[in-house]
Amino acid sequence: MAGTGDPWWLNWIKFLPGWLAFIATSYTLMRTALNRRHHLSIGPEADAVRERLTECRRLFGDIVAQGRRSDWFLGEERRDVGESLRDLAVRREDQRLRAAMETVAETWDKAFVLAPPPSGPWVRYSDQEPTPKERERSAEDQRRFAAQADIARDGVQHVSAALSRLNRLERRTTGR
Repeated sequence: MAGTGDPWWLNWIKFLPGWLAFIATSYTLMRTALNRRHHLSIGPEADAVRERLTECRRLFGDIVAQGRRSDWFLGEERRDVGESLRDLAVRREDQRLRAAMETVAETWDKAFVLAPPPSGPWVRYSDQEPTPKERERSAEDQRRFAAQADIARDGVQHVSAALSRLNRLERRTTGR
């Protein structure tokens, strides 16, 4: 009875829907696993990371526009910028995003270190010339402001790199 079976092309048609269902299920499982992996690499609170990075970009822009003294860095909204970036970076699984965020935090700390001390009240009469010590302090402050602006420009570049990495990870996850 070996020769009484149906031709082979009729048998494979019976199994085609099953194979197609297997391929579709396998694709769905692989896509779900990749999406889960990308969600984990972004980590929780992706919107908080984006908000903090855009705030850092704005603050670095303020520093580039005009050098800031150390008391500006100790203001209420700017006091914990570096620490909060480090806290958010620890929760990320993606190594490149984590490294970019830590670089931004280090750049913020460098800009703070370069900030000159707060200036006290300067009372000078219109006909009074600044003392040599005041001139020296003013020149030192200008040098530090220039170095601080250079560091802040680097900070803007680091923030842009971190945001582009975050965007790339979100595009992989949501397909935007």
